[in-house]
Order: sequence, then structure tokens, then C-alpha cells
Amino acid sequence: MPSLPLPDNSPSQRAARAGRVNGMSILLMTGAGAVLALPFGYYADALAGGLACGAGCLEWAGAHRVRRGDLSGFKFLLHAQWLLFLVIAVYAAYRSATFSPADYLRLPGMDALEAILGDASSMESMLKTSTLATCVILVAVSAVYQGGMWCFYRARQRACLPPPLPRNLPG
Repeated sequence: MPSLPLPDNSPSQRAARAGRVNGMSILLMTGAGAVLALPFGYYADALAGGLACGAGCLEWAGAHRVRRGDLSGFKFLLHAQWLLFLVIAVYAAYRSATFSPADYLRLPGMDALEAILGDASSMESMLKTSTLATCVILVAVSAVYQGGMWCFYRARQRACLPPPLPRNLPG
């Protein structure tokens, strides 16, 4: 649907600028994370990074459409927020469910931490608790941020829609 570009200060252009920056940052960070996870055999991490990268592409494509004046791009912007939140929530649930303290106990420097804590069982308990807390915080922060971006895009979308037609009231 061809349409004319809107002025720079319009709500749609503000949404397009935010979408370009947000989408490109998601695209670059999660794409790099996915590529770096593959050689080390972290396939679930690479899959999550790839899916999050797809959400960044979706947001960037929506911003590009809105920038051109095509208001259907707002659907891309809104759906990208839900997709990214879903990817983050599922990934966090997966990481907390499949977490193995044994992988971390083999890292360099863990001997010193074990000497401070005393025994390996308290160290495993601490690692499980900190991983669960990190996953919960990640999902909560993502809900606030992605929800905020969704509200931002939705408000800009509504500002660009034509006013509703008046109702014919009897009287």
C-alpha cells in the first residue's frame, strides 16, 4: 500500500526511530550470541539467540514500513515484542530447569570459592538458587521492558489512526 512519508515529528516517525534502534540492537546482540554459542556446543542457546534475532528482524522490518508511511508496520512492531518476551521466558525456564551445577564447579577459580563455603553441597545449592533468581529477574525485566515497548508502539499506532466515525444517536 503506497503512501507518503510522514513528518519527522509525527507519532509514527517517533515509533519508527525507536523501532529501528531497538530492532537493530536486538538483532546484533542476539545474532552475535547465537553465532558464538554454536562452536561451543550450546545449541539451545544458539536456537534462543536465533529466535530472538528473528524478533529483532521483525521489529526492524516494522519500523522500516512505518517509516515509509505504511501503518501496517505497527503490527510487526507489536508482534515483535510478544515474540521476544516469549523467547526470553521459554529460554529462562529451560535454563533454570536444565541447570547443572557440575558444569560450573569445573571452572577455574571455583576451588577457592569451595574453600570459602566449606562443602560442595552448599556451593551447588548456592549456584542453583542464584541461577533461578537470575532467570526470574530476567523474565521480570523483560516483561517490564517488552511490555513498555508494546504500550509505546500501541499508543503511537492509535495516534496515527483516523478518528472513529460519529454514531447516529436517536433524538
